[in-house]
Amino acid sequence: ALNIVSNNPLSKDPTTVQGKIKAILEKYIAEGKTGVNAGEGFYKYN
Repeated sequence: ALNIVSNNPLSKDPTTVQGKIKAILEKYIAEGKTGVNAGEGFYKYN
C-alpha cells in the first residue's frame, strides 16, 4: 500500500490527504505493524 501511495506526486506534501496517509503508513511500518503476520496493523489480531 505504501508503494501505491508513494507513486502519487501529492504524497510528497504532508498537508494533503495523500501525504497524511503516507505518513501513517510509514509510522505503522516503522513500528512493525504490518498486518496479520505481525499480529497487528490497523487492527489487532489475536
